[in-house]
Amino acid sequence: MIQATAWSVIRSVLKDNYSFAEMKDIAGEAGLPVFTLGGITQSYQGGYSKGQLMDKIDQLFSTNTTNEQSRVVVNAIRIMIDRKNELAPVIDERIRTIGFYLNGNEPLSLKFQLDLETTSLSQSVHESLKKSIIRFRDGDISGSIASICSSIDKLTEEVYQSNPGLGDHFSASFQERVSKAFKTKEEKYKSQFRGIITDTEKLKLLWENHSKSISNTAYVLGEFRRSLSDVHGESEVSVDPNYAQKALDCCVYIIKTFMSV
Repeated sequence: MIQATAWSVIRSVLKDNYSFAEMKDIAGEAGLPVFTLGGITQSYQGGYSKGQLMDKIDQLFSTNTTNEQSRVVVNAIRIMIDRKNELAPVIDERIRTIGFYLNGNEPLSLKFQLDLETTSLSQSVHESLKKSIIRFRDGDISGSIASICSSIDKLTEEVYQSNPGLGDHFSASFQERVSKAFKTKEEKYKSQFRGIITDTEKLKLLWENHSKSISNTAYVLGEFRRSLSDVHGESEVSVDPNYAQKALDCCVYIIKTFMSV
């Protein structure tokens, strides 16, 4: 989760590149109760310096919970970039030292990588994957896994809508949805190899084994959803972040295979 360490990194950018008034505004918009600092003003005679104001803002930040700190950091980064977009490369360089990077004005985790070109995906699949990355950043690992699985739901739902004969997408199990959706690609899949694999039996075995690998991967992802995600409500299980990456790897394999046919 991006929190106190990130705050210590970006606070210097805030202090060095924004005015006294802007610092208060950004801190307030990010979610800190700066109204309690109403009596703190900048003056050359007896007033506060930017460094002293930053110390007061730090105190407000330190009283927040871990989740609140994470939210404040993310909001502050967004607002800082919205106000001065030219600082985005500076902020990106700074937060990379603590394991994050900027995607637009969103700080995301370098530890959670999506090895997939998403521009060719539908909007609904893309949004589910984006939500999984943001949830991971915010420390919501079970929610991240739920969003990963949701991206596959969106993918298979689109196939079901294009192939009414597959039946009811909602009533099918997660694994069944993926398997049936991939089955619609059998002929197109085989046609890719007919000039290379002339033995029809070998081609049949290739298809069957690749289909099984997709089905098996869907089973693994479905079990992660049942056991590790919050798809049916808030999860009571403390989930190791590594499982989110495992789930994402399964998801990427399924999506890439669908896209390659």
